[in-house]
Amino acid sequence: MGPDREAVEPGAVSSVARTVPMGRAATPGEVASACLLLASPLAGYITGASLAIHGGGEWPAYLADVRDSAYRAEK
Repeated sequence: MGPDREAVEPGAVSSVARTVPMGRAATPGEVASACLLLASPLAGYITGASLAIHGGGEWPAYLADVRDSAYRAEK
């Protein structure tokens, strides 16, 4: 396992987490619960699906500047 991100860049995780519509990063338990659901009989009819566990954040806000800069450069 790699270095702890917070040890490399203090505040990095919390900065990104604030850009998620839910206002925080997922807990390990929340991610584990989704995995357990997919591994359980409750998911018996689910095939080939992707389950996004991102708190509503489709496009991370911290990447918006990169996207917007690239768009402006094209014009």
